[in-house]
Amino acid sequence: MRAADLNAGALAYQRLLTKPWTVLALTAQPSWSAALSALAAPALVALLLAFGGALLLERV
Repeated sequence: MRAADLNAGALAYQRLLTKPWTVLALTAQPSWSAALSALAAPALVALLLAFGGALLLERV
């Protein structure tokens, strides 16, 4: 494969063939408990806002 095959410059060709996504793939993935604890606070806030909005509109 050559840079001319892709109609790109040599730098773009080099960046295309290097694999920057492997750095992302090799990072440690969070555990289920860490992922759930990160989502717990926003979910609780969303529920409280929904309940507060329902009370405000007197639909509870």
